[in-house]
Amino acid sequence: MSITSKNAKRIALASAFCLFFYAVGVGMVYALFSDNLPDIDELETFQPKRVTRVWSADGQHLFDFREENRELIRDFDEIPQAMKDALISVEDRRFFNHWGIDLRRIFGAIIENVRRRDPTAQGASTLTQQLARNLYQKVGRQRDSASIEGVLSSYARKVREQITAVHIERLYTKREILVMYLNTVFFGYDAFGLKSAARLYFDKEVADLQVEECAMLAGLLKAPNYYSPLVNPEKAKSRRNVVLNDMVRAGKLRRAVADRLAQQAVHVSRGQQAETYGLAPYFVEYVRQRLDAEHGSKLYREGYSVHTTVDATMQQIAERHFAAQVREVQTKVDDWVARQDSSD
Repeated sequence: MSITSKNAKRIALASAFCLFFYAVGVGMVYALFSDNLPDIDELETFQPKRVTRVWSADGQHLFDFREENRELIRDFDEIPQAMKDALISVEDRRFFNHWGIDLRRIFGAIIENVRRRDPTAQGASTLTQQLARNLYQKVGRQRDSASIEGVLSSYARKVREQITAVHIERLYTKREILVMYLNTVFFGYDAFGLKSAARLYFDKEVADLQVEECAMLAGLLKAPNYYSPLVNPEKAKSRRNVVLNDMVRAGKLRRAVADRLAQQAVHVSRGQQAETYGLAPYFVEYVRQRLDAEHGSKLYREGYSVHTTVDATMQQIAERHFAAQVREVQTKVDDWVARQDSSD
């Protein structure tokens, strides 16, 4: 037997042993951490909390009943290309190439953490893992193992996220995962999802977001309160510029464009949401009470469409006349009070 064939057999045998121990290791990890994963059937049927909209008989929007400030993106094509580019560039550059776990990024994070002597200095979560983390909060509360504490509990959570991420990648396409992610992620204050964030920070529809605005929103995800442009505009600008630079490095934006946008201040135009009911407030509150008694918390989660009997056009006319009458009465009362004061 030649030396070459002996080496080939040794390599094959070593590879078989490595594969065996790898399979055993994966099996042990799965056995240890799969007992408290979200149920796969629940992942398939998962829906974020949705807004219940109330309509008048003539089709005008009266009010929304909601538990969370969330509006849903329905299709991948609703997401602006700049938002896709910004998000993937800063959060998960190989999103369309991995299967839920980015091994290159994991090994890079391990090396960096060893170099810094900090086991949690740098993470390696993919967008799918972040989605899994959001789903834990919605469809299965994570239960810590009694034997794992401190740093080990953090790694245990990561393992569960990774297992769930692989399941998600098996169930959904990359396009669907990105839509789910942008519908579940928290952008600060009470804004859940990209649509709500676009309204909160820029008073815009998602389709109208500019490149620099998409970069700012993508940057918010790291720490929504810390980088909020409503509280810390300079920090928001700095973080936005990090995202713009990442977009350049990822080949999604030209350097000249990024440099020009980086010079701009962060401009926000906070969406104005009424603090109280608008049209027909007493009627809408009556509807809410009736529906709440019948449906309970589902009213604020299931996204019902409620069509009422009130005619919005007639209601507006009635409210204008009522307001005019109130002003007339108030004027007479003010005149009477003034006469009384002058006679004293």
